[in-house]
Amino acid sequence: MKNGHNSFFTSFDATINPSLTCIQVDDAAWSTDNWLNKDDAASYSTDCPLIIYVDASKADDTGDGQTWATAKKSLQTALGLAVSGDQIWVKAGTYKPGTSRDNSFGLKSDVSVYGGFAGTEISVSERSIAANETILSGEIGAATNTDNCYIVVLSKSISNALLDGFTIKGGYMNGPAPAGQWQKDGGGIHHNFSQVTYNNLKIIQNYAEWNGSGVFVTGSGLATFYNCVIADNTGNTGAGSFSVFLGYSTLNNCTFTNNSPNQITVDAGGYSNSFNNCIIWGGTNNINIISGTVPLSYCNYQSCGISGSITAGQCITSDPKFVDAAHGDYRLCGNSPCVDAGSDYTNSLLTDIRGFDFGRKLLKTSHSSTGTIDIGAYEYKEGTDQLLDIAAPTTQASNLVFSSVQASQMTIGWTNGNGTSRAVFVKAANTGTATPVDNTTYTANTTFSSGTQICLTGWYCVYNGTETSVTLTGLNALTDYIAQVFEYYGTSGSETYNIATATNNPKSQTTVGTPTVTTQAVTSITNITATGNGNITNLGVSNPNQYGVVWSTTTNPTVALTTKTAQGAIAVT
Repeated sequence: MKNGHNSFFTSFDATINPSLTCIQVDDAAWSTDNWLNKDDAASYSTDCPLIIYVDASKADDTGDGQTWATAKKSLQTALGLAVSGDQIWVKAGTYKPGTSRDNSFGLKSDVSVYGGFAGTEISVSERSIAANETILSGEIGAATNTDNCYIVVLSKSISNALLDGFTIKGGYMNGPAPAGQWQKDGGGIHHNFSQVTYNNLKIIQNYAEWNGSGVFVTGSGLATFYNCVIADNTGNTGAGSFSVFLGYSTLNNCTFTNNSPNQITVDAGGYSNSFNNCIIWGGTNNINIISGTVPLSYCNYQSCGISGSITAGQCITSDPKFVDAAHGDYRLCGNSPCVDAGSDYTNSLLTDIRGFDFGRKLLKTSHSSTGTIDIGAYEYKEGTDQLLDIAAPTTQASNLVFSSVQASQMTIGWTNGNGTSRAVFVKAANTGTATPVDNTTYTANTTFSSGTQICLTGWYCVYNGTETSVTLTGLNALTDYIAQVFEYYGTSGSETYNIATATNNPKSQTTVGTPTVTTQAVTSITNITATGNGNITNLGVSNPNQYGVVWSTTTNPTVALTTKTAQGAIAVT
């Protein structure tokens, strides 16, 4: 309709056009006031974007891409056609960058790419992202990951780009990287000197040998994230699933969990980075700040496994109560401390990561009423989402008893509570308490310090099962050890622990030492007597019941013999 003479039109009617969303005109304000005959889904603009439709189920790319019926098959083809101002709408399915490890989906300046469509929508707001998973996958070769694409999504020297509504998985950055990229950094998203907004993404199951297995951010520009889950990404020692190296990033309502070895690594180098309404939970090393100070605002973070400088404002540090973390379900239960606990000012999106029919800022007790935004990528929806997590056992294990205490081992016994199982943790200390994390399976090993550790706290799992005792080995002599037993319900990956203390739980014990005896030649020897010489210079334990020198003409003398010199509980001579 844009022709420079719109004001000369005497009548205009664009009704009964359900697929019409944008009408390009001379003056949007004038047309809005004067041309009233249009459907509600349509709006006036002086520059309507071109929409390129993509559908993986199409046979090929021969369609013109102008409708769902004539959609392109390849997202790469659509990206090649898109110019500034265009949108790309991608139907549910799996899309791969190409056939070479160097291939990736390269975003473009001023182009918005949306996933999560069923293939019938006429507006972005109609997307049910959760029901129409749209996967960008680096899995291009065999079933093993080592031949996957290095990078799945690449943002390099671009601005004003948008990626919204995708699952990004299968990147395997073990180098050498494609020309011009950081070597071995960034498997899922590699963000390099760009300004891009990333909305409603699941960034999962990616790998980087160095940093940023899920996301790597570097350079000037800004990486902004809303409603994203960054989970189950892996890397080598020291790597972070979300890594910033000399770059800007802002993260709002994102959930970080089950990434290793680090959930987040920031080497700010003078650039600002912030986390708002985010959950950072369930990693061995949760936050690693190499340089700079990173603010956390209205976040739920696990307080162990943190190095470097953070500032926490209005944050909480208790279990977020995911519905089923063991199986990748990071929705919030209704009794999560994250529900209605965020700040409304940092997220203006109308839905959570699931899209249509899952609004943001829902009241906890009524999904039809407005409340405060939740923390994390998901908004709890009353009547749809699970209300309560699995309750913990009500009776804790108690009455810890130590027996057969030696220099390098001892047996720990206890009275069971009412859980279906229990986990026993031991630390080299004489005070303190442990706090196991729900939905976390701790692998036991009866050799001390060989089992799973609770978040680098020094508490190691030595037993996990249904019995009432365990014999612990690998201990040091004359060392204090404290033990604590936790009852729990649930199976592997869905445990709910009773974290309360109880009578003699926890309890500590000191291992014994090995006595040191110095001997000298026997003197004053007669037919029936002799004088022994020497001394016990280290008893091996404080305040023994009895010690001394035993004389006998037989082997293996004992303190029960009458031929002894016995001493009581006194200091070493």
